[in-house]
Amino acid sequence: MHGRYILLLSLILSCIQASAQTISLDKQYFAINEPVNINITDPNQEYSLSIISPMNVYKYLGISSSLIYIPQSGGNHSIELYNTTSSEILNVAEFYVTDSGSFQAFIQTDKKIYEENEQVKLEFSELDNSTIRITDGSKNFFFENPKSPLSFSPKKPGSYIVTLEKNMTVFSNASFNVEKIRKKFNIGDSKGNEITSSLKFYDRSRLLASKTPEQLDSESFYENKTFDLELFPTTKGVKKIRFRNLKIKDRIDLGIEDLNLTNFVKSYAIDPTKINFTDAVVTGIAQGKALYKCKDWNFSMQSCIGDWVKLMDIIPGREYSFNITNSDPGFGESGELPEPHTVRGFIYMADNITRAENGIFVKIVDNNLSTYVITQVFAPPIPQFKGAYSANLYGITGDSITVKTWNDTHYGFTDSILASTNTEVNATLRFPIASESNVSILYPPNNSIFGTNSLFNITAKIQIIRNNGTNCYATLNLTNSIATISGSATLYLGNITVNSSVISMWNLTGITEGKSNITVNASCQSDTYILDNLNRDMRINLTIFDLTKPEITLFSPYNGTEATNIVRLNFNASDNTGINNCSFYLNSAVNQTFIPLMYSIYTINLTLPAGTYTWKIGCFDNSSQLNYNESETRTFILPSWHFYYGNLSSRVSLGSSQNATEYTWNNQQATNLYVVETGTLVSWASLQALGENISNMTSRDDFYEADVNLSMTAFSDSINRSYTINNVPIINMTLTVYNKVLRNIPIINSTNNSNFFTGILWDTTDGIPEYNGSQDIIFVSKKNISAFGKYGFYDYELRIPATLKNHKLGAGTVSFYVEIV
Repeated sequence: MHGRYILLLSLILSCIQASAQTISLDKQYFAINEPVNINITDPNQEYSLSIISPMNVYKYLGISSSLIYIPQSGGNHSIELYNTTSSEILNVAEFYVTDSGSFQAFIQTDKKIYEENEQVKLEFSELDNSTIRITDGSKNFFFENPKSPLSFSPKKPGSYIVTLEKNMTVFSNASFNVEKIRKKFNIGDSKGNEITSSLKFYDRSRLLASKTPEQLDSESFYENKTFDLELFPTTKGVKKIRFRNLKIKDRIDLGIEDLNLTNFVKSYAIDPTKINFTDAVVTGIAQGKALYKCKDWNFSMQSCIGDWVKLMDIIPGREYSFNITNSDPGFGESGELPEPHTVRGFIYMADNITRAENGIFVKIVDNNLSTYVITQVFAPPIPQFKGAYSANLYGITGDSITVKTWNDTHYGFTDSILASTNTEVNATLRFPIASESNVSILYPPNNSIFGTNSLFNITAKIQIIRNNGTNCYATLNLTNSIATISGSATLYLGNITVNSSVISMWNLTGITEGKSNITVNASCQSDTYILDNLNRDMRINLTIFDLTKPEITLFSPYNGTEATNIVRLNFNASDNTGINNCSFYLNSAVNQTFIPLMYSIYTINLTLPAGTYTWKIGCFDNSSQLNYNESETRTFILPSWHFYYGNLSSRVSLGSSQNATEYTWNNQQATNLYVVETGTLVSWASLQALGENISNMTSRDDFYEADVNLSMTAFSDSINRSYTINNVPIINMTLTVYNKVLRNIPIINSTNNSNFFTGILWDTTDGIPEYNGSQDIIFVSKKNISAFGKYGFYDYELRIPATLKNHKLGAGTVSFYVEIV
């Protein structure tokens, strides 16, 4: 078992009947003698509760608070909450008790979203005689006694649910989505079919490029830029669309398709909701006489949720243009405008002879336009007019219409065709009235926004009208897979008496950015013919945004670290949507911006003068919100001096080509150590003490000039402040250098004691007869065998200006030389 992957999953309760009373448990599986906390909403003295174990049935009466149950046997357990008076089952829950030890089964996928042909990797608890079941909504795939990890290849795009089962008990579950492979420029219809198009990019009126979506999939010149874009789709409805100030991040998703709507000679839909632009001009060739718009067009369902509104008159055969925003998706050209048509007739009782009394409801529906009018039987007290109704219905001649009628006990309907003059339609109350659902979504409202990985609910009120409902259900549907539903999309509501209602709630988790409409449909086994079409409610533009900030981890240097040589900063950044870019801030100012590789350690190399620095990393993710996050701010210190110490080889022999020893150097011999910038060509026979010219005369400004040349004047421990008082060396020493005695060499202790020193020399062959900062500078010390220094026992110890490594040549390193004196 892969214990490090164990997850505690929430129990998904199965409700026999939705009600205000629910049972909830902290988890689904327990050990023997492990307390089970049973939480009951709105407990009541009229309730009773039964716990059914494999060995016993435990009864609790008068449930006034939550309970604690101590299981004594393993296996499946069920909990039933009753109304003691009516014996009605209010809620049911289940849990499983293991025979020994506390157990938390798990199953998980390596990702939440996959593309077509991508393998899904499953990690899970390995249980004896267990089964992995994967369902795509229409098919089940079973894996008996599987071994973790398990690879699975989804057969089609859609939502998948994975369950870990044993003996008909679900121990854990997970879900994932499979998406079609999306192109960078995705132009297609509501079914995902590609619409062949050509594209022209403009900078104002200047043409920049003419491309196809396929060509742009392998290019990136358009990314993170703003253009005017002219689109030429191969559709009948639209000739071209020109988008102004189209902001292109890294891709475009545009929906466009021809429709075949009744009563329109030509119809089409545009879905620009996923792109960002100021406005756009649509151009078409007219076939009808008037252009209509449905602002609330549901692109995925191909239906108009709101009303069709006349936009403009057009002339058949001529070109026309109009402006759209990113919320104008549905259009139709009408050859004939809807006009009021009189529909009239008589309503008969079940015997088809007796005419109905006044007050009987009548609903006349235009099935082509989805318009309707409600009236009632309203006739004067004249026998021949009894049962008569009449109303004006806006429609177009030839439309399919239905006349519906009902009273408290019966209903009837008649289908007909809308005539050019009066349309005569009679209907008979011949069928016993049945139940009908009235659905109202209470939450969320239209245009609601939630974050990826956030939990939210969809709550609906289901009321039964006309007659009692038996075996009722409510089903939640999303037009796009932007969220997963915890549990089943269809809830069983049980029996509901007329004019009563239940509240149904679905828990969802946002998984990917996008928009979706949501619908709740309700039905009962007792339903027959739907009269008022109230059994469905919709909310539009449920939006999931990625609101999670990128995660940034700083590795090194640690806060307050003293850096040496080249400073190396290491960090990584990650986000579910990827990283758009990161910026490196040095002393609160942006030093550089780059795109790091996800999850990999990114390194920044810096060459800086000595000093104290602050640094941090700020990153934007690739979500539509471009979420931004900053790391902590750290400091590092680049000291003005670098310190070197170590041992020298105790014996070095120089030999001839015949392997005869010519010279031997042992550890007891006096030795000088020199440090210079790498690449420096030193004339060793021409060295002089810093502070003296080639004539051995004092030159007190040498120390200040060395500070200037090595960028050390601002430091409290500069060369001048460390080696001199009032420009006079504090300590001098005499050394033999290259068989030449050099006096008055300025020295200081290398660290915290006098066992090691560091002196300074300059090369007199580099120019004028006194040091002015342009000549090579050399730092010198002597070997002191196994002496005690700041860092332990060793042979040498030196201090070197941190900037020496980049003094003149920029090599970034220093070189050591040893002279046997």
